[in-house]
Amino acid sequence: MSKYFGRSFVRAVVLSACFTTLNVAHAQSDKQSVGAYAAYEVQDYETAFAGFLKAAEMGYAPAQYYVGRMYYLGQGVPKDEAQGNAWTLKAAEQGDPDAQYVMGLHLD
Repeated sequence: MSKYFGRSFVRAVVLSACFTTLNVAHAQSDKQSVGAYAAYEVQDYETAFAGFLKAAEMGYAPAQYYVGRMYYLGQGVPKDEAQGNAWTLKAAEQGDPDAQYVMGLHLD
């Protein structure tokens, strides 16, 4: 193996593939959330919840926050504070500022 195709090159290719996969998943979850945000704004909570849940299950933190919020408030789903807290915590752990704020309120 020449020095141009050594371990550093292989690492770069693998990392590039990983980042590309992450970007595609993020773009898909972000696209899913756009329709969910629109539905949420017009108070079509069942449609919004379905869209946010798909994106949340892909790991998209803003959608996880909304799933938690909707469970906590009973918007589009039966009210379930335990599920609300679990989804909000997932979003907070990923750095979502709204989720972190809400989790901070629970500390009081």
